[in-house]
Amino acid sequence: MRRKRYIVNGRVQGVGFRPSVYRMAAQHGLTGSVQNTSLGVVIEVQGKEEALAGFEEELRGNPPPLAEITRIQTDETTPEAGESGFIILE
Repeated sequence: MRRKRYIVNGRVQGVGFRPSVYRMAAQHGLTGSVQNTSLGVVIEVQGKEEALAGFEEELRGNPPPLAEITRIQTDETTPEAGESGFIILE
């Protein structure tokens, strides 16, 4: 079990990006969260290695039509025990 944090910059707020990330995470069976912040859109996802790789490939290659990603910063973080789903945070 691994956990990754992505900070996504560009035109990613107000274009349906968070719901799109939610669908991608659910499709890959990942837990975690997505939220808009002053840093950009922050995504934390947790799951098996192959699911994380599939999520990242889709995130980079299939953003929502109105989104324009200029940068994705990725960090490995500590897995969260007991996390049961993926949520969109305010």
